[in-house]
Amino acid sequence: MNSRLLDHCCAITDGTLTAEALADLESILRANEAARRDYIDFMRLQSLLERNEIANATLAPMPITPTRRSRRSRVRSVWYAAALAAVLTLALTVWFILPRENTTTPSDTDSPTPHSFALLSTCSNDAVFNIDANPVASLNPGDALTPSPIRLQAGSAQVMFNSTTVVDLRGPCTFQPLGPNHARLTAGSASVYVPRRARGFILETALGVRIVDLGTAFEVTQRPDGKMAVVVTEGKIRLESDHDRFDPLVLTSPQRAVVTTDGLIQSQHSPIAAAEHIRLWNTAFDGPVSEFRSDDTVALIPESIVTDLAGKTLAVVPPTVGRIARFDREKGSLRVDRPLDAYSLVFHPASGSVENQVKLTAVVEFDRPIVGLIVSPQAIKSSNAWFASSDSFIRNGSSSLEDDADQIIVSDDHRTLTLHLTARTGADHLRVLTESASTDSPQPHSESNQSEGSTQGDVR
Repeated sequence: MNSRLLDHCCAITDGTLTAEALADLESILRANEAARRDYIDFMRLQSLLERNEIANATLAPMPITPTRRSRRSRVRSVWYAAALAAVLTLALTVWFILPRENTTTPSDTDSPTPHSFALLSTCSNDAVFNIDANPVASLNPGDALTPSPIRLQAGSAQVMFNSTTVVDLRGPCTFQPLGPNHARLTAGSASVYVPRRARGFILETALGVRIVDLGTAFEVTQRPDGKMAVVVTEGKIRLESDHDRFDPLVLTSPQRAVVTTDGLIQSQHSPIAAAEHIRLWNTAFDGPVSEFRSDDTVALIPESIVTDLAGKTLAVVPPTVGRIARFDREKGSLRVDRPLDAYSLVFHPASGSVENQVKLTAVVEFDRPIVGLIVSPQAIKSSNAWFASSDSFIRNGSSSLEDDADQIIVSDDHRTLTLHLTARTGADHLRVLTESASTDSPQPHSESNQSEGSTQGDVR
C-alpha cells in the first residue's frame, strides 16, 4: 500500500477525511486494481479491530438514537494506525487464501452472521441508514454487508464488493448485495464501476430487468413512477428481462434507455462525439435541470425533435467559424426547411454569488452539424414553446450569455463549440440547433410564435 492511500485510509478511521482527499481516494481506487484490494483489506481489518475494541470496552451501554448514523469515537492512538499498517501484509495473504465469501472473520464474542459479499467503503457525514426495517441500525466505513436490504434514507454511500466492483449510492435508495458480484436496486439511484477482473457484475431492478456488465461503468435509476432508466458511461452493458418481455439489448457508451412498467424500451443516442467539462443531462433520466449545479461542468440537455417548423423563421446567432463574443451584433435568421434537433447548454455554478465570479472553459463536439445558436433570454424563452421540455426551463437567475464576458468559438466543420463562460448568481444558457438525427418522432409545438427576437443578454 502506498503512503498516499494509507494516509487516506487512516483519515477515514479517524474521521478526518476531507472532501478533496475523498475525491483523490476515489480516483486512486478507480485507476488501480491493487489499491482496491488493499483498501478492502484495510477496511475489513479496521472493522475487525473496532469489534475487538468494543468487545473489550467496559463502558456502560448507551441507547442509540434512530436518526443519523452513530459515530464511534474518533480518537485513535498511534499504536492503532501502526497496527493496521503492520498487519496489512497478513491481511493481503488472507485475501488470496480464503474464499471471498468468508474473508470476514468474526471475533469470539460475535454471533454467527450470514456471508459478507461486500463492505461499506465510504459514506457522507449526513448519511442516514435503515437496515432490514431496523430503525436503530447503523453503518460505518469498513462494516461488512450481508444480503439484507440497505435503505439509504439520505446522503450518499459507496459499497465495494469482494470482486472489487464499486457502487455509489445516492439517498433515498434501497440496495441489496446478493453475491460477491451481484446486487439488487429496488428504489433510487446508483453509479456502478466494474473493473476488468470483476466483469460480469449483475444488477437486478424492481421491474425484473437485469443489467449485466460487459466491461463498463453505468448509472441506473429506479424511478418513483416505476420506470427504470440506465445510461452507459463507459464500455457496454446488456439488458435482460426475467419474463422475456423484450429481447436482450446491448447498450454501449454513451447510450441510455428507459424501461417502462409494461416492458417497453425507450432508447436514446447521445449527440456528443467528444466533450470536456460537459455532462449529458436528460430530464427524463436525471430530473429537472434546476437540480444541476456545478463549478466545473456544463449540462447538455436534449430537447424536442422538431419536424414541423417548415416555412418559419428563427432569429439565431449563425455558427460563424471562429470567435463569437458580441452576441447582439451577430444575430441572423434561419428559415426552417428541414427537421431540427435542439440542445440546451447550461452552466450554473454551485459556488457562484455576487462576490464570487466562476469561470469555465468547456468543449463539446456534436455528431452532426450545428445550424444556429439562440443566446438571449427573450429568444430562449420564446423558443421554449417549440424546443424545450417543461423540466429544462432555467428559472434560477438570468439565462443568457453576456457580451465579451462569455465567448463561443465554432470549429471549421461547424460541429465543435468551445465555450468560455463566466457566471455569478445566475446561469449561462444557450440553445444549440443541429441537423436532426431522426425524422420519425414529431413533437407538438405552439402555433402562436412565428419568429424569435434576439436582444443583448442582461448583466448578472
